[in-house]
Amino acid sequence: MLVLREYRTMLLGHEVHIHTDHLNLNYATYNNVHMLRWRLEIEEFGPELHYVKGENNVVADALSRLPRGPELDVPQQDAVVAAIASVAATNPTPLSNIDLRDIARVQQNEGTATLKGTETKEINGVRLIVEAKTNRIIIPAALQQATMTAYHEWLLHPGVAAMLKTMQNALTWKGMNRSVEQHVQACLPCTKNKHPTVKYGKLPEKTVITRPWFEVAIDSIGPYGKQKFRAITIIDTTTRLVEMHAVADQSSNEAAYIFDRFWLCRYPRPGRVIYDQDSEFKKEFCELDSYGIVAVLTTTRNPQANGIIERLHRVIGDKMRTQDIVTHADWENFLHNATPSNVGRDMIVDVQYATDWQNQHARKVEQVRKNNQRKNAGRQEWTYQPGDKILLKRDGNINSKLATLYDGLFTALAIRDNGTLGHR
Repeated sequence: MLVLREYRTMLLGHEVHIHTDHLNLNYATYNNVHMLRWRLEIEEFGPELHYVKGENNVVADALSRLPRGPELDVPQQDAVVAAIASVAATNPTPLSNIDLRDIARVQQNEGTATLKGTETKEINGVRLIVEAKTNRIIIPAALQQATMTAYHEWLLHPGVAAMLKTMQNALTWKGMNRSVEQHVQACLPCTKNKHPTVKYGKLPEKTVITRPWFEVAIDSIGPYGKQKFRAITIIDTTTRLVEMHAVADQSSNEAAYIFDRFWLCRYPRPGRVIYDQDSEFKKEFCELDSYGIVAVLTTTRNPQANGIIERLHRVIGDKMRTQDIVTHADWENFLHNATPSNVGRDMIVDVQYATDWQNQHARKVEQVRKNNQRKNAGRQEWTYQPGDKILLKRDGNINSKLATLYDGLFTALAIRDNGTLGHR
């Protein structure tokens, strides 16, 4: 009762659990008026009562059952105090060892009062040396690192600007901006858990291939709507010829059948096929080797590696939202009309046109150059060397909102010719 009364304003409106060895408090009716008044006062907090046997209620009874008087075991008490002190020493609160008296003492030892533009001011009963114009406390060099650590921990790892604005309300020292910037940049938890604003290493330009029928990308789309419409999309990365066909399910047998019937049986056999690691492209689809086709798998959760077909899916989605697709017949008719039926002819007017492949290659090279230049504008030039400390980005998943973004630290051991790093 005394605890509830003491912290009444803090407990009201919150979920409260009370563990008690007073069994009568758990009953709905009382014969004792005194107990009824207690229960009515407790009910104001809306608690959930949990009965604990007296012999098990050691937490609440600890203070009342400790030995007192002449029989007190002093050596045992010393051991308890030493244990508590050791725990406190291993888990210090960032600001536990920093107070105004410590700052005043170190200021006197370092001769802070001799600095220009300072004056002495009493703050909370302690005479401190402050900046004359702003009345900010001047932190001596010996306490600057501890002060930054304390603020950084208490403010839950803010950025440079937020940390500076908070500290500058009351504190200052020469070169404070640079010190805070270096401290935040060197914080390992910040580096491992925050999304980076600067990426290191310039991206190389992609090799442009202009060889019709050499490279094919394949992927699946869907399910869409209540009917779970699905389809397999196939595109030649050079001619941009597209084949889209509805599928009954997402099995690898269905995907292999569609690719064999509607591409391999119609067009020249490709040299390589790009696809992701979805379930549709397992098992039977892995028999591409028997056709002499090189299978190129994209890495997990990396749709950019198959960007041409992902861009195609975006266009198909835009078209699909303009249509009223209800039945499977509507779905198949939409897929048929969404793309040209054959290469080298206009989609609307049946006239033939020829492609200037040299011009196409030059256009693609220029497009790749511009895209690469735009991406590298936000990246910092960096050459890794053996001995560099590195972090490895985690492979995210749907349940990793609160997980650490990077693992590490690791040490780079070797830089291979293909640009990859060996580490430990």
